[in-house]
Amino acid sequence: MPKPEAGPEPPGSEPGAPAAGPRVLVTGGSGVLGRALVAHLIAQGWQVRALTRSARSAEALRRAGAEPVTGHLLDGTSLVRAADGCELVFNVAGINAYCEADTRALFEVNVRGALLAFRAAQQAGVRRFVHTSSAVTIGEARGSVGNEASPHRGSFLTEYERSKH
Repeated sequence: MPKPEAGPEPPGSEPGAPAAGPRVLVTGGSGVLGRALVAHLIAQGWQVRALTRSARSAEALRRAGAEPVTGHLLDGTSLVRAADGCELVFNVAGINAYCEADTRALFEVNVRGALLAFRAAQQAGVRRFVHTSSAVTIGEARGSVGNEASPHRGSFLTEYERSKH
């Protein structure tokens, strides 16, 4: 069976070679999905910059081989600074709380934060922006299996689903 196509290999991706591939920014790089993405990109030879809010996360990102940039998803200035010089932004930051009593933070981070990250990428001259949402946004009808092409059922089961839709 043929190997799946992995896409173009960035320059300098030979084992042990310094990262010489495209410079990318990962928001949410210290989260569950973000850590996996950062590790994968670094293993592929990409130059990874990751937005972080804490010194502890910055140190973990540094140990993983990423360049930590202190900032916040809701701070446009820090987002532009982080995205400057990057070819691509992966926005994987978000809050995934399903049953929060106060859902304002969900919408601030998951909706407004995503928009701010996109605008900052544009302002910094980034060529591509990849936004990660959630499988819950598929919203398939009861008793069916959904995919990206499925029509949404028209109602939301949680505010988290609404914030990621």
